[in-house]
Amino acid sequence: MKTVQFILFMIVTATVLVSCDEIGLVEKSRLDSANREISQLKNELEQSGQTIRALEQEMDRLKKRLDEVEEENEEYLSILKTACDKSERLEKIINNEDHVSFWELDNAVTELRESLGYKQVYYNYSSQPFQSQQTIVTKQPDYLFK
Repeated sequence: MKTVQFILFMIVTATVLVSCDEIGLVEKSRLDSANREISQLKNELEQSGQTIRALEQEMDRLKKRLDEVEEENEEYLSILKTACDKSERLEKIINNEDHVSFWELDNAVTELRESLGYKQVYYNYSSQPFQSQQTIVTKQPDYLFK
């Protein structure tokens, strides 16, 4: 009987060991799966970090460009304010509210053109009556071409 008990004890022990081994294999499989998932999440995290850095660089670039555009807009606004002031003077001259000579009118027109970015090189007035003046313009305003 002791032999039978010993055999049964060995069978139970072997069964327990096999079960423990199977449990160990299952746990190892689960652990491997968890490690693969962790590796995948690490890769995704790294890619997300790279994307965030790229977006931050793009945001910095856009902020710099916005600052440049704001400076340009301030410059153009200044040009327009100056042009408005000059055109108000011309309007007064045209409406005979301000009586000026031809040369003063010519200077007012020149100031307006220059405030808008036009650079006049010279006038060539003809000595012959009824012949028109000739104006050479060397520069158009930059903002017309952007």
